Amino acid sequence: MDETIITSSSTTNNFVYNVSINQKLTGIINNVILPETSSSTYTYKEKTINNFQVKEIMDITTDNDSNSVSIDLDLTMTVQAGFAISVKRNSDGAGAKFILSYDFDYSKNNIDFLSETEGFSDLQAALVAKQSTLKVYDDNNNLLSSINLSLAELNMIDPNEFLSVN
Repeated sequence: MDETIITSSSTTNNFVYNVSINQKLTGIINNVILPETSSSTYTYKEKTINNFQVKEIMDITTDNDSNSVSIDLDLTMTVQAGFAISVKRNSDGAGAKFILSYDFDYSKNNIDFLSETEGFSDLQAALVAKQSTLKVYDDNNNLLSSINLSLAELNMIDPNEFLSVN
């Protein structure tokens, strides 16, 4: 929040609140032998990638008495998430690879921040509607199956509770 802004009557103060968040996480598990004590073992590999970006810009307009009459929010959100695992039986090399991916882009300007749900119900609906993709490959990297799933089907979010405004 820009605390140097002095609100005066009948003015619009731009960029009162300007936030950018960039988060990038990558996790890798390489060549884990499972189980450790059995004669039949498997090599397990895993990679997780999560990129999350949010940008919010807020403008405030005041009336003749310097009271806020409108708060305008511009919101941009990008999510890129991926989860890949591969399992290979060490005795004969048979195995499979599973890749789950989710890409989400959302942008909306001039959201009435004083309205309880206007901007956030759009965001919630967009998140719920966006599908993730699960792909299954054999040990020769041939695509066996591909299916689109919602985040609710993956039990990642409850669409009725995510971003609910009380």
